[in-house]
This record gives sequence, structure tokens and C-alpha cells, in this order.
Amino acid sequence: MLDINATLIIQLVIFLVLLWLLNRLLFGPVGRMAAERTRRIEQGLQAAEQSRVQAEETRRQIQQQLDQARTEAQEILRQAGRAADAMRENMSQEARQEADNIIRRAQAEIDRERQAAIADLRRQAGDLAILAATRVVGQSLDTETNRRLVETALKEI
Repeated sequence: MLDINATLIIQLVIFLVLLWLLNRLLFGPVGRMAAERTRRIEQGLQAAEQSRVQAEETRRQIQQQLDQARTEAQEILRQAGRAADAMRENMSQEARQEADNIIRRAQAEIDRERQAAIADLRRQAGDLAILAATRVVGQSLDTETNRRLVETALKEI
């Protein structure tokens, strides 16, 4: 049968003690280091995923802000265009009004000058008529009577 000698038992005991020592001193710390390393790697992966998600969110927010800024810039340009059109129309209307005022003032001035010229012509015509009548009649009428006669004659004209 099997012959078990003392060396086999001692070798078996030494093997078990060595196995226990290896497990206690080598495999335990190595396993703990491997578990710690795995945990750190998982944490790093989670942190990287969080950073990626955060970066994507930041990129989305920046894109949204850029889109909003573009929209606001376009609206500002539209408002500026409308304001420029309104200002141009207002300036055009003011220029037309000013031109109309200048024309009215010029027409009024022309009317005043025409009336003054007509009055001057009437006065000169009256003076000439008096001078002619004086020469024809041969006598001089007094100035007040002459004026009355001329004004009456001019009114009839």
C-alpha cells in the first residue's frame, strides 16, 4: 500500500506553511494592490466620463450663447437698419419742409417786392400824370389835391 514516510508529511507541512506565508505576505498585498489599482482605474474612468459630459455640456452652452449672440446681433442690425431708415425718412421730410418754408418765404418776399414795385410804379405814374397835367393845364395844383386825384384815378384802373 501506500507508504507514507515522515519526509512527505514534513514536506506537506512545509508546503502548507509556505502557502500560508505566500498567501499572507505576497498574494494578500498583491491582491489588495490589484484591487486598489482597479478601483483607481474605475475612478479615473468615472472622472473622465464626468469630464467628457461636463465638456459636452459646456460646449453646448457655449454654442447656445453663440447662437443667442448671433440672433441678438442680427436683431440689433435690423433695428439699426430700421432706425437709419426712419432717420433718413425724417431727414428727408425735414428737408422737404425746409424747402417748402424757403419757397413760401421767397414767394412772400416776391409778393412784397411786387407790391412795393407796383406801389412805386403807381407813385411814379401819378407823379408823371401830375407833371403832364400841370404842363397841359399850365398851372400847378397843390400837392394834396394832386395826390387825391391820382389815387382816385389809380383805383379806377
